Amino acid sequence: MKRTIKILCSILALCVVAACLTLLIGGRDVSAPDVSDLIVEKQIVPDDQNAFQHLMKAADTLVLPSDLDTMIQFIDGKQVYEPLIAEILKKNEPAFPAIHKALSFDRCQAASAENFTYISKYHHVAILLAVRAVHDLHQNHIRQSIQSATALLRLGDMLHVDAQNLTEFGAAVRILQLGLNQAGTTARMHSISNEDLMQLSNSLAALRPLDRGLTRAFQTKFKEVADQIDGFRASHKSVEQTFSDANLLPIVLRKTTWFPGYLFKANVTKQKLSVLYRDTIQNTPRYYSDMKIYDLTQYLGLVGSKTAFLLKPNFVGRLFYAFTTPEIDTYLEGKCQMEGTIAGTRLIVAIQSFRQKHGKLPDELTDLCPEHLPSVPPDPFDGKPFRYSAAKALVYSVSKDLKDSDGSSEIPPGEIYGDDYPRTWIAFDGVFKIDL
Repeated sequence: MKRTIKILCSILALCVVAACLTLLIGGRDVSAPDVSDLIVEKQIVPDDQNAFQHLMKAADTLVLPSDLDTMIQFIDGKQVYEPLIAEILKKNEPAFPAIHKALSFDRCQAASAENFTYISKYHHVAILLAVRAVHDLHQNHIRQSIQSATALLRLGDMLHVDAQNLTEFGAAVRILQLGLNQAGTTARMHSISNEDLMQLSNSLAALRPLDRGLTRAFQTKFKEVADQIDGFRASHKSVEQTFSDANLLPIVLRKTTWFPGYLFKANVTKQKLSVLYRDTIQNTPRYYSDMKIYDLTQYLGLVGSKTAFLLKPNFVGRLFYAFTTPEIDTYLEGKCQMEGTIAGTRLIVAIQSFRQKHGKLPDELTDLCPEHLPSVPPDPFDGKPFRYSAAKALVYSVSKDLKDSDGSSEIPPGEIYGDDYPRTWIAFDGVFKIDL
């Protein structure tokens, strides 16, 4: 009996020693990673060269309905009482000089990114410009409509170039989309002159690459998370105080303010995230087919049962992965979609200009060069020249499946779309039709 007890005690002691060694070895952190290449290089724009103050001043003078649905429906082509729209534009006429003064600058840098109230003001200015563009087009005032469409493009371009975070970048892209929608609609008007088409073409050609702002936004996001990791370690805040979604965890873990090294390795966490953000930033200028897209749940170790998740080393670090990592692939795909929309719109404008001169559609897109375009824009998804079908009167991108479906605008089974995710990029191909 005594021998059995001794054996059991020895086994228990070995188990304790093994557990201690596991915690000791598994609790070792690494040296702080070098993340100097992920530091945001912010160039301060002098106030006299910054469009921000002028845009805020214009936004503060706007007299808009409390519910913007009527204006948005009007922009979307729905039936709206037009005199109501004319009245809204009349009330806001004094704001336009300040808006156009702001757009005469090259940079728009928000004074602070601590809250996002200024983004709603950007949105209000953009909605007003889009309403004016549509209203002028209904009145057949094409040149005035183009001025508003050009202002929208300019606004979106300024905002994405100086985007300080992913929220601001997303807002800039939505404003660009408004401008591109209006530019494409105006270019398809049969009464548009070649001079007006040239103005649209120049405005589209002036748009700057999207990867610059997206890179800065990702850098800012990494710094935000890295600072949060350091703050969590230094302040001994509870998980509940750190993560808004912490209520998904057992209450004991939520309330805990200290974790051993086995459960929280600050440097390992930052190192893992730095690799992810570094690869993501390298992806931003690439074609979609050349991007290294992660399965984030696999890469960040967010797979398996909840119990296994809680017991793995660096459990708290995994919480940072789970609760702070944005949908990176969505942003990268969205960047390609916007580049595709810019390319498609440029081609529509160039084709309309070609048709005005020659009385027919071009046989090939290369016929547009160099008179109407310097070169055929590449498809941002596979890097090959944008596709074209004269017979079907359309230009198109192969979209994210990278398959040429002969310009099919059908929606694949199971796909859904809405106002925030245009039908163009849900279909088999990203199609831009040429009105005949």
